[in-house]
Amino acid sequence: MKKTAIVLSSILGVISTLVLALFIYYFSITAGVRLDANKLNDSVQNVRVYDCYGHEINLPDLKKCASFSKLPSFVPNAFVAVEDVSSFSFREGASTISQQLIKNTHLSGEKTLTRKLKEMKLTRALEKRYSKEEILSLYLNSIYFGHSAFGIEEAASFYFKKTAETLSPAESATLAALVQSPNRYSPFRDGEKCLKRRNFVLSLMRDQGYIST
Repeated sequence: MKKTAIVLSSILGVISTLVLALFIYYFSITAGVRLDANKLNDSVQNVRVYDCYGHEINLPDLKKCASFSKLPSFVPNAFVAVEDVSSFSFREGASTISQQLIKNTHLSGEKTLTRKLKEMKLTRALEKRYSKEEILSLYLNSIYFGHSAFGIEEAASFYFKKTAETLSPAESATLAALVQSPNRYSPFRDGEKCLKRRNFVLSLMRDQGYIST
């Protein structure tokens, strides 16, 4: 019995030490990480244009934002339906939509433990400060749709020559289909692949009750 108690005590001691070390590592890595509201509203923050001499060119503010309240419900729901495939429903929590928003606006594309820890902290901060609707609005106005189109408004204009609030369910599904890989699913590069992906998104929307058959 004494040996068992000693073994258990040793195991608990090791586990406690590891947990403490992880907490210390987490806080040391994320100590200076802060949510920046300005970055959340700057959809082209990572775009820089240079001339042939390497000098940066100052671009005018070309950002076009869609008013979330004016969007038909099936527009944001198309994106929620896609996210629901890989994570729990946005209706129960911001889920991967919050994570994608943080990745797009605050972090680099590197896949490291350090970046993941920063993402965790920023995602929690985001969900505490903003409502689900606000997060989804920021997400829709910041994601990249390919062909230099940032945000749902620019995407609607580029792909369909219309405003985001006049998109149809099929058009909304097409744009939601592009997010995973704009180059791969661009209708201008592979129309058949884009159509197949769009139909998949529509089936998800139907299965989740966002649209009828």
